[in-house]
Amino acid sequence: MSEIKFPSQPTSADQILDSITEMQKGDADWRHGRLFSLIYHAESDLEEVTKAAYMSCFSLNALSHGAFPSLARMEGDIVGMTADLLGSPGAPGSLTSGGSESNFLALKTARDRARDVMPQIKAPEVIVPWSGHPSLSKAAGYLGIKVVRAELDSDQRAVVASVVKSITPNTILIVASAPSWPHGEVDPVAELARLALSRNLMLHVDACVGGFVLPFARRLGRPVPDFDLSVDGVTSISADLHKFGYSSKGASVILYKTHEIYAFQPFDFEDWTGGNYTVSTVLGSRPGGAVAAAWATLRYLGLPGYLELTRRCLAATQGFMDAVTAVEGFYVEGHPQYNLFAFGSRDLDIRAVYVGLEEAGWHPLLQGNPPSSLHLTITPSHDRAVGEFGRDLQEVANRVRRGEISAEGVHARYN
Repeated sequence: MSEIKFPSQPTSADQILDSITEMQKGDADWRHGRLFSLIYHAESDLEEVTKAAYMSCFSLNALSHGAFPSLARMEGDIVGMTADLLGSPGAPGSLTSGGSESNFLALKTARDRARDVMPQIKAPEVIVPWSGHPSLSKAAGYLGIKVVRAELDSDQRAVVASVVKSITPNTILIVASAPSWPHGEVDPVAELARLALSRNLMLHVDACVGGFVLPFARRLGRPVPDFDLSVDGVTSISADLHKFGYSSKGASVILYKTHEIYAFQPFDFEDWTGGNYTVSTVLGSRPGGAVAAAWATLRYLGLPGYLELTRRCLAATQGFMDAVTAVEGFYVEGHPQYNLFAFGSRDLDIRAVYVGLEEAGWHPLLQGNPPSSLHLTITPSHDRAVGEFGRDLQEVANRVRRGEISAEGVHARYN
């Protein structure tokens, strides 16, 4: 990290904004569909509405519902609308800063509930398939929970028999993905829910990437397995508004089947000189702008807007998969049905392909250990980039075959 002095003099607003613009010249070109994660862009008109809503509450702090009942109202609406979408109208939950916090709270709630209803467990365990998002393992590390891995089938979905074998007297929670990030496959949630019920265990569904896609894909006629709170045995679910809810960072929702379970989520503290301190989430101070932006986005798009954006996502995803498989040697892994997928090569070093695509201005994600595939998450803004991606992928493949692109140094770029 470079050494820099604290500013001894103020800088003008024009200079500050010019500096930011200059620094951003090296950023990924996400507005033209060349970035395949991190930003989930829909349309410029929605962006303007979301920005205006965010700025209307820019200075407000969602820590205090008493001081800002407007934020309390909006948060309640967001949780309620999401619960209705995900199969359990009126389900309790919270608005969080993102999927990592939502998943953290799901594990924290399961751990604290286990302390109350299963006090014999001193070393709690959570079963997470190998495709489970790293935020789950990060949360488990913070919370002192052991992660037990379940195997995947050839389609990259959790194997129920492996989950059964992984259950021990210390198991408190099973996790399923809907879909998993690496390959876009939905775990067999209904089967896992029946298993969880039979063993008196909780089941969390990580639908951070799919919570605002799968319900609309189903309405559009795409086959979607049961995955949400309507499934008996699912006890919690997370869904990110700042992904395919198309709101600004950071906004996610964590929901629970019952108020009895939700009661183990909040932190309540009064053993200090400042009086009672109670928060439902990990964060204390929270940006009111993110609350207002999420509320405005849901209201502005409504069901018709989300259906149209999802239709575009699904069509663009099929276009990218077709572009991949049209190039000799490339194949799509598994059988993804929604708007994210991974592809590999039968004869080319995928690391060299990654380098070539980055040199051409594309930013896929390199996956595997060792790296074996490239991941693409598709948003509506990608639908105009399909043809160009296909042409560049063909050119990169040709250059790799001619030995013009090397994978040397790719690990530094990846990490």
